[in-house]
Amino acid sequence: IMGNHDYIDRRPQEEIALWERQGMHFLVDSSTTLPCGVELTGLRDWSQGHDNDRQLHKDTNNQSLRILLDHQPRRPLEAQAAGYDLYLCGHTHAGQFWPVREITKRMYLLDYGTLQLGQLTHITSCGYGLWGLPIRNGPRPEVVLIHVKKK
Repeated sequence: IMGNHDYIDRRPQEEIALWERQGMHFLVDSSTTLPCGVELTGLRDWSQGHDNDRQLHKDTNNQSLRILLDHQPRRPLEAQAAGYDLYLCGHTHAGQFWPVREITKRMYLLDYGTLQLGQLTHITSCGYGLWGLPIRNGPRPEVVLIHVKKK
């Protein structure tokens, strides 16, 4: 999926084409089912409008693991209502430095970490990079590994 910074130069299709030539595939308001049966859905970034919520459809017949990828953690309750199992986000950098963390804690239901909402596991990573000032005194940079076990 793409994040808000991917739209700054207003040429996201060029970035998508560049990565797709390297074998990557972007989920932009679309879903795909992996050979193992896992359904991945990716949303266009919240900053580009909210009409992409149409991808949050309830699928009561699907027995596969359903994962929703959303750059900004703004739709966890909608993901839960739609029956997703895992909601993965980033964007916040967990505030990156004080006092910004105090702001992100108030902006999002979960600005960093893991939260269980019924059947939905919501994870927001602080990421491995920076934005703006090259300073980080909040949570350490991270790459999150998720181990999924079949029930």
